[in-house]
Amino acid sequence: MGLLYAGGVIRGLLAITTLLLAIVASPAHAGGGKDKEQPSGATIIRARFQKPLDKLREALQSSTDPNVVVQNLRAGNLRGTTFALEGMLKFYEKRYTNLAGFRPILKRLEDQLGWYLDSEDHLEWARKLGLTPETDPDVFKYLNQDRELNHQKLVDLLKNDHWIPDSQHAQGSTPQAIDLNLTMTKWDSLEDDHELVVRRLQHYVDKELLEAQYDMKDLENGLHKFRREIRWLLIYMQTLNGQVVLDDRELGKKWQEILKDPVAKSPFSKLPAPEAQDYHTFFPRAFYLELTKAVKELGDAKDSGEALADDKWLVQALLYRDKDSKGPARTLAEARDKAAELARNFPNFVSPVDTAEPIRLRIQGGKMLRHLSEMLHDQRDWSKKDCREFFRKWVKKLAA
Repeated sequence: MGLLYAGGVIRGLLAITTLLLAIVASPAHAGGGKDKEQPSGATIIRARFQKPLDKLREALQSSTDPNVVVQNLRAGNLRGTTFALEGMLKFYEKRYTNLAGFRPILKRLEDQLGWYLDSEDHLEWARKLGLTPETDPDVFKYLNQDRELNHQKLVDLLKNDHWIPDSQHAQGSTPQAIDLNLTMTKWDSLEDDHELVVRRLQHYVDKELLEAQYDMKDLENGLHKFRREIRWLLIYMQTLNGQVVLDDRELGKKWQEILKDPVAKSPFSKLPAPEAQDYHTFFPRAFYLELTKAVKELGDAKDSGEALADDKWLVQALLYRDKDSKGPARTLAEARDKAAELARNFPNFVSPVDTAEPIRLRIQGGKMLRHLSEMLHDQRDWSKKDCREFFRKWVKKLAA
């Protein structure tokens, strides 16, 4: 039922796109699109969607062979790009309802691409743990089968969800449908958009980070979910494409140390250069670095936890036995012990709970999130003049 429903949604979106194509091509639209009639926010806000869409489309439409497309998606490291476009659809879904239907389709692509890339990583990680195809053939057969399965699922999804060109949808593919809907969207003014961004970010900080409870002993619904919610906040700010600007306001000596941390020099600790407009949202650089550092540390804890979990890749690979082979482990208990022994050879291995809980307390137990919520709330009614004055006073590194 789910697949049938999804297929019906996609066919409906493509049909609407065909109609939109006819409207845009009509004499009434000749000589220019609707953008010329829209407020000044049209070009700037649309670019937040268009930038990741164009980058993704370049790989998706690089070939009619889905196997080649998969290779290009992997080579281009484009899972982050799917996150970016999904993030914008998620962030604005209640404001631009004509775009909301594309989010589930994009999430399917992001999920399956992620599972495929994870299966590739597991093969690499197995080698780093000291396993080899010669000494551990059952493990590598299991991991190779998992990779092939996820590769085929991704190939099928690219075709079934019309992400790649074919004879019937050369002009009505999913990327084309998104693009045409962007063209027909009536975008807000930059002033209205500023208020929406500030309110949305504050609501997210309050609901998902400040008020939500996370149990770090629960790998999937605790540790992983907590990391994912922090990461989504960072993705939103990245993909807003310069609307959010990092500032260097005075926060007290307590927050100076993070500015000297190695994370401050990481490329993941920067935002795009400020947009060429006056209605920016300001986010303290120190707080952004704290959240970025937490995502990295929680990522190591998550990867370590997944190497030890009964239902995850390493334990399951150790339990696999091909035909009459004895396999590396005969029981679940043996597989757990073997996984624990191997996992400690991994370069970034940490104790999941012992690492994650102090991070959670550092983020949720202090005053940072409360301060952040108040700072965002204060910006809700800022005028163009207010934004300009704050920018001049506290934004010292424009490209950061």
